Amino acid sequence: MDCGPAAGPPVRSPVSGWAVVGSDVVSVIDSRMRPTARAVKLWPMGAEDHATAGDETLRVADNPVERRYEAHLGDRLAGFAEYRLAPGRVIFFHTVVDPDLEGRGFGSQLARGALDDVRVRGLWVTPHCPFIRSYIRRHPEYADLVHPSAGPAIDGRR
Repeated sequence: MDCGPAAGPPVRSPVSGWAVVGSDVVSVIDSRMRPTARAVKLWPMGAEDHATAGDETLRVADNPVERRYEAHLGDRLAGFAEYRLAPGRVIFFHTVVDPDLEGRGFGSQLARGALDDVRVRGLWVTPHCPFIRSYIRRHPEYADLVHPSAGPAIDGRR
């Protein structure tokens, strides 16, 4: 698939170099206690999103240097959703899933992980990417994240 051109203070986890924020978001912390990356809840593959990959786990993480959320299956990059930041919001404009993995739910899990992270960060979403926009249409529990200026894009009028 290729479409279109903090919930409180960190709490130290038992894993060195990681801190847990909220229940679903993990931040990688450098030696100065600055966040260097964010990883959203690890989901085992299963029937929930019709994703299958043996016993592997899909990990969705924000890569702020590349300005994209990435979905990793083990060491393999399964897909990514590119974004731009604007004051108070994340603008999604391009999503890609590895063609060998299409149709197995990885794109949906990528969208869910990215949107869950945006929610935890208290930001709005502007879904210029058709895949993210379609995902929000199919999952109305994320409609409250859509920036008011993008409303018509979600209900099909744009």
